[in-house]
Amino acid sequence: RSKETDRKPNSAQIPTTKGCTARCTFCQRSTKGYRLANLSDLERHLVEIIDKYDVGFIDVLDENFGSRRDHARAFAGLMKKYNLLWTATGVRCTNVNREDVEYFKQNGCCSLKFGVESGSQTILDIMEKNFTLEDVENALTVCWENEMYSPLAMMVGMPGEGIDTIIETGQWIGKMAYKLGIE
Repeated sequence: RSKETDRKPNSAQIPTTKGCTARCTFCQRSTKGYRLANLSDLERHLVEIIDKYDVGFIDVLDENFGSRRDHARAFAGLMKKYNLLWTATGVRCTNVNREDVEYFKQNGCCSLKFGVESGSQTILDIMEKNFTLEDVENALTVCWENEMYSPLAMMVGMPGEGIDTIIETGQWIGKMAYKLGIE
């Protein structure tokens, strides 16, 4: 879709929300709470950057995209209205389901980047991520089944991390790659 003849060539980064509802132990927030961007203001901004800067792609830079399903879907509707392709970062695997992924894809979404952090349930529990590896696998599978790119945000070195949990993470990544048919 990025090579469509009517696709504007440039990209822009925008937030649709500010803050996060999770309280992961590794994260330091300067902003408390979770706020939604006003969609009317956001729409005016989109019109301006499309016209002024030939924008055809949007990179959503949220810390917790999709925490408010109604807001995320309304945003996706704006992307379709203006024929924009988009990606969202900072997505929690428990914030999206099959219907959301299908809706986002129908409305121009190309990828959802999940903040997984680790392939070790022990480390996820230490981080207080409040999801399981099964939750992550379910979200990834839904994306893959809808041909949606899903990069993962991973990290190593959390206090409590050891060679055993690092190996678990590597094995988990290998398992996910195998499911995708990647060597």
